[in-house]
Amino acid sequence: MEYNVVLIIAGSLTMAAVVIWIRYYRWKKNFQTASSIMEAATIQPFRQSVPLINKEISRVRRYQRALAVIVLRRKVLPEAAPQNGTLHAKAPTNGQVSPQQNPLPHMEFLLCGAIFRDALRETDIITYDGGKNQFILIMPETTRLEALQTVERLDKILSGKLYKDMEFGIAEFPEEGFIINDLVENAMTNIGDKKSLSLKEPANVRKK
Repeated sequence: MEYNVVLIIAGSLTMAAVVIWIRYYRWKKNFQTASSIMEAATIQPFRQSVPLINKEISRVRRYQRALAVIVLRRKVLPEAAPQNGTLHAKAPTNGQVSPQQNPLPHMEFLLCGAIFRDALRETDIITYDGGKNQFILIMPETTRLEALQTVERLDKILSGKLYKDMEFGIAEFPEEGFIINDLVENAMTNIGDKKSLSLKEPANVRKK
């Protein structure tokens, strides 16, 4: 009896190890593919780009220039009514987006980075945050209105895919932050905020 229990436990541990290894292998493969795409498009990881971004923020602060941050990520599908007894999964709260929640394939989203790189100015900094699966665009000497116009131009280049399958938020320096982390956080907060993303006076901007 005890021998059978030991065999069952050993078998369970073996199966668990196999499942973990398979998941790790798939994650590693996807990570390597994503890294290759980003490298080919000359898109730097966000964390590695922070020193360059801070240098640019210091420059625009010194010369009292504008700077806009755009966060772009795949749109999460809302929870739908039951279909064949199955509900769509709810959106995660940690910023992670799973493939089942978005009609835009992950690799297709990553390939948009090359389009962003070619469509934007050389002075713009295009980065990718793999942890939250989102692009972070830093645009020196750009106002919120100009950033929104840039988003509309990118949408035309992507044949309407940006507004259809992606969501974005914009934050402007210095009104919504003096450091990059605050700007990114506010841009994420502004995702889906129609008032903040309108061509009229944006929300959360201090009156002068």
